[in-house]
Amino acid sequence: VMVEYAAMERDLNQFVQAVENVKQQVKSGELSDHVAVEKALSGQLEATQQGNSRDQLLQHHMISSLQDKLRELKGEEEAEEAAPQPGRSQTGGDDNDDEIEMTQTEVNLKCPFTQQEFKEPVKNKKCGHTYDKGPILQHIRRRRGAKCPVGGCINKDPLQEQDLEDDMDMRRKIDKKNRQAGRKEPRNRDMPF
Repeated sequence: VMVEYAAMERDLNQFVQAVENVKQQVKSGELSDHVAVEKALSGQLEATQQGNSRDQLLQHHMISSLQDKLRELKGEEEAEEAAPQPGRSQTGGDDNDDEIEMTQTEVNLKCPFTQQEFKEPVKNKKCGHTYDKGPILQHIRRRRGAKCPVGGCINKDPLQEQDLEDDMDMRRKIDKKNRQAGRKEPRNRDMPF
């Protein structure tokens, strides 16, 4: 991903440089019609892009910086591994057989659109994202052609009411959280669950 960003930055800088060169030619009177300007711009871009290579991208300052940080972190990890730690014998074996184990994950119970806790969760059948029913329906009705409000969603189709269905799984998670917190909230009478 970093290499792609470096390539985009390089391409943008090369384009800006080509435009500046052509702009100078237009100002000096060397180019007068738009066809000549387009040809000159294409020529400038080709000239600046001829030397492009992947090796040059790997020398980009951001990639070098990332590699340095990774080496630094790797050095810290190696130093931590070499240092004696509580619970470890000097031979590297465990003095106790405890292992770190992930026991649960935290589920986000907030609507990505409103950033409020779900009241009536509905799922988009096309992309699988869950929203709070009232606000998303209001959004769909107000903005024709509205897209999924979740950043980076690959679904490019407009949101439609018929693509929304009650999210029973999210409702169970909300109910479970409420039970664990000892809070009972009255259910909306319009909701079937």
